[in-house]
Amino acid sequence: MSLDGYRFGFQGYESDDEVKGPKNEYRTQFRQYDPRIGRWQSQDSKSRNYPAWSTYAGNGNNPIINVDIDGNDFIFFAGAGYAGDKEKKQFNLSMTKSMRSILGCDFFVAQSVNKGALQDVGWALAHGGKPITNINKNDVMKAAVGQLDKVIGQLDCDEPLNIVGSCYGAVVAAQATLYALEHREEFGIEETKVSLTITSKMLDSDSELYEALVNKAEEDPNFKLLVQDFPEDNVDGVCGKKASQGFVQMFRIPFPHITASGKRESGMFKKIKNGGTHTHTIMSESTAKTYDLIRWMLVSNDLENGCANVAQNKLDELVNSEKLNTKLESPDKKTEYP
Repeated sequence: MSLDGYRFGFQGYESDDEVKGPKNEYRTQFRQYDPRIGRWQSQDSKSRNYPAWSTYAGNGNNPIINVDIDGNDFIFFAGAGYAGDKEKKQFNLSMTKSMRSILGCDFFVAQSVNKGALQDVGWALAHGGKPITNINKNDVMKAAVGQLDKVIGQLDCDEPLNIVGSCYGAVVAAQATLYALEHREEFGIEETKVSLTITSKMLDSDSELYEALVNKAEEDPNFKLLVQDFPEDNVDGVCGKKASQGFVQMFRIPFPHITASGKRESGMFKKIKNGGTHTHTIMSESTAKTYDLIRWMLVSNDLENGCANVAQNKLDELVNSEKLNTKLESPDKKTEYP
């Protein structure tokens, strides 16, 4: 239904009725869209990344399923052992499926250079306490910063950059984001709005790395830090203030593949109270956690021209169509800096 005087229409774009008549052209921040032919009126600045599509194509040639959220890029650093197309963890699956459905081509998943979950966790424990200032001898950081730089290179003028990290990925995202912010001129993002959202963070709130992020958010008007904490998540804050503390704390957490079978219940492998199941594993299977985080990100980050509402409507459609449970099993705490 369209009301007289209401400026917005297709996918939340603002209608420009002056030249082609009512609802025949929509204007976004960077270009104009003709809904009658499903084409932009100028070439897509990111078309080099999608050689199979016309440079004027809109919404991946499927404007019913795909939504173009005005080119606001999100890059997601997944948790330990992310397996891409073979991934089985529900949080990662829900995150990638939902965000791709909502944002289409503007959602990217960073790839880890490690070869498994244990290597990922070990890296996070070794580097989750202090900011990394020299990335030349750190393959994970070089890869993370490189992928971040690739996304930055695809931004149009004034487009914001939104970074998301979970668990091990929260440590990688935190380090890469802080490094990029410390080298804004080198990355060509002097005035770019940047946001970092982290969950199941592994970072200790008293660590130098976490404090550096908070301080950066308070001093840099173009940087926002969003933190989702779950007090019951037993990896929250596990990195400690330094590597030695992190490894000790991690070994105090029962491993799911050992405790679930009830074996080796002595020493650091003691069976935990909830029947031997790793609480972080439980939370990684929670679709509610995923959708709660996504909704918060969409509300808190910069999506121009009413696109935040469009994105949330798309999320609601997805949740309703698949009859997903969106009630959080355990309470969370959301903190926004500044």
